[in-house]
Amino acid sequence: MNELSLINKTKEILDNYGRASILYATAEFSPFSNQKKPDIQFNIMGDNKKVFFIEYKLNVKNIDSNFAQSIIEHYNFVSEDTPLKVFYAFATNTDINDEFLDFFSRNEITVFSHINTAEELSSAIVKWSESILE
Repeated sequence: MNELSLINKTKEILDNYGRASILYATAEFSPFSNQKKPDIQFNIMGDNKKVFFIEYKLNVKNIDSNFAQSIIEHYNFVSEDTPLKVFYAFATNTDINDEFLDFFSRNEITVFSHINTAEELSSAIVKWSESILE
């Protein structure tokens, strides 16, 4: 399954729990060949003051400090033009080492690794958003 198919299916599932939208916000940072990479914005049912934003990258080959810093830049970009509290997650089907998990955590970014299906991604998003609402 490619990224677009996975994101489309994830949106369909998330629509049962709130309002999900497919955006291309972080694609603006990518080379032209990657500008069709979708993101998900999710508002859980009953809460209009928080927005959950998920950046999904399939088959990330090299998670290094430059890559990690780019995720922080994406988070800042997405957060700057909204009055809502933005909760940001980076999701991938690959493994992320502890050093970068700590880095993302210190920068208020949630990480979902080993996500291969829309069902896995939507389940992780719903659990994450519900845990923040508690």
